[in-house]
Amino acid sequence: MTPRYLRRILSAAAVLLGTLLSQAAVETTDFTYNPAEGLKLTRYADTNRTGKGDPCIIFAFGGGFTHGERNDARYQDYFRFMAERGYVVCTIDYRTTLASFTPQSGSDGIQQFGMALVGAIQTATSDYISATAYILGQATSWGIDPRLIVASGSSAGAITALQAEYTLVTDRPEALPAGFNYAACVTFAGAILSQGEPQMLAQFCPSMLFHGDADCNVPYDALTLGPIGLYGSHYLATRFKDSGCAGAFHTQMGADHSMALSPMTSNLYDIAGFLQRILSGAPKSYDWTVVTVPDTAPYRTDFTITDFIRANQ
Repeated sequence: MTPRYLRRILSAAAVLLGTLLSQAAVETTDFTYNPAEGLKLTRYADTNRTGKGDPCIIFAFGGGFTHGERNDARYQDYFRFMAERGYVVCTIDYRTTLASFTPQSGSDGIQQFGMALVGAIQTATSDYISATAYILGQATSWGIDPRLIVASGSSAGAITALQAEYTLVTDRPEALPAGFNYAACVTFAGAILSQGEPQMLAQFCPSMLFHGDADCNVPYDALTLGPIGLYGSHYLATRFKDSGCAGAFHTQMGADHSMALSPMTSNLYDIAGFLQRILSGAPKSYDWTVVTVPDTAPYRTDFTITDFIRANQ
């Protein structure tokens, strides 16, 4: 007979093996959502999912509107973690029009960069909205609940995702059906472009914002050039909280633009918990988390438009 302790070991091993075999297997599939521009998306989905009414995350990559890859290895933990928890993750291409821009020196160069940046954000946002419309068109066949679409992105992609929601709030695009809105936003070092201070933020979907206060690539608070401004996560979080919106703001004192990436490995359970709460219709609340690292050396937070341009060249 097999000794009792050995039977226990074999039984435990069988349970572990069964658990491993039943774990989610994430499958990736590519689709072209804009043939005219050659723009594609990659769908990450658990092969074991039922395919009935699942939530969907639409993710836009970072890269300063000059470059980037939708399937960058640095995003994979986030994509696969969420896919394993029943989300369909769609990571999209968009046009990066700043790639062909060369700023001049002096004040004229600053003005030219500002105009080019506005055009780049508008183009990326248009592509993001087109991708959203395409995904909504596939919702039934892909097993997605169109009421549970989450906008997400990193850096330039975070700006793009937030700008798409802001466009829905202030000026509904024809590409999307009446009544559609993103169920939530999850962004990493993002901002909103606005002429004058952003309006109608009380109508924004629940948003989870990550940002470091030493970020010179994307404004943490607000940075203006004439009437045009970029309004970052701290500014938005303050307005959202004061307006009684549901959401969350996670900031690290002294953190630079690394917050465009680090939460996609360090805060995965925070993100999953936030989305589970929001998508399940839990009561509204706003969570504000500040992380302070002891013995942090003195650092800058007073970045100018010149600093911003240099950081993004």
